[in-house]
Amino acid sequence: MHRQALVGLLTVGFAWSQQPTEVERVLAVLQTGDPVRDGKGAAELLGPGTGLDDTILALARSPRTERVVRLRALRIARLLGLAQRVERGQHHRDVAWWLALDELAHELPDAMRPLLLARCGMDRQALDAARQELSAASELADRFTHDWNETRMLDDAHKEENARYDALEAAMRKAGLAAVPRLLSTLVVPPDIAFSGNESAHEVTARQQVRSMLALGEMLRAKDALPFFVMHGGGPSLTQSADAGMAIQNVTGERFGADFMVEGDDESIMAWWVKHMHEHPIVLDYLVQHLVNLAERDYRTAGA
Repeated sequence: MHRQALVGLLTVGFAWSQQPTEVERVLAVLQTGDPVRDGKGAAELLGPGTGLDDTILALARSPRTERVVRLRALRIARLLGLAQRVERGQHHRDVAWWLALDELAHELPDAMRPLLLARCGMDRQALDAARQELSAASELADRFTHDWNETRMLDDAHKEENARYDALEAAMRKAGLAAVPRLLSTLVVPPDIAFSGNESAHEVTARQQVRSMLALGEMLRAKDALPFFVMHGGGPSLTQSADAGMAIQNVTGERFGADFMVEGDDESIMAWWVKHMHEHPIVLDYLVQHLVNLAERDYRTAGA
């Protein structure tokens, strides 16, 4: 038996033998609903004084746990990890920190959101200030991806227009890493879908994705966004693929032949990425989670 499986079995066995009522309480909720999806049972599992975190984690880790229950427990365990990330990193706010706060603050059912935010180890004033900064940066990212343009007409007739672009660019640099979550959310939509022109399905265009990559790669130099740059290379749009390749070069210092309207060497990029993808577990987790969510929404819409 693998060591991890043995530890999981012993952990659950201990929970059953020492605290059967706690295990029963968690099972009663997770067998009937999914708190992360609909909020049902969130207060029973995560409310003040419930003390069920260890039991939830034990059920999530054990291969003996019923499959549906285990998946639901794993979702909760992941969110508990995000709250811990916010608590540990509140004085060093990197991309991982902003991604965690954004997900906890904006992507949970109403019944679950305050329970997870309360676990972030921040006083109310500090948490509110961080959320306001995140919201302001997100609104800026929306305006940037809709209104900014990297090309300029250098004549007097376009002075005001260019000034607006310059102001948006300066604001993006000032917003810094707080803008990254919204920019990455734009890039979750696969390039083949965004380039198809079906804006009504996801409300994201290839043009917005190009602007997001330029903001992340040139203005913010967000190396953590590499998984998304790699994802958008070699797609159906020459402009987008070229910009993805240049973004990879900007944040890594490597050269793959990408330039204006010139795609990088995809084979060389992928060979490099295979050697370095292990350096980006948090953003890869974010990418996978949000791609799955996107697929689920499409599935539900198609079946409606």
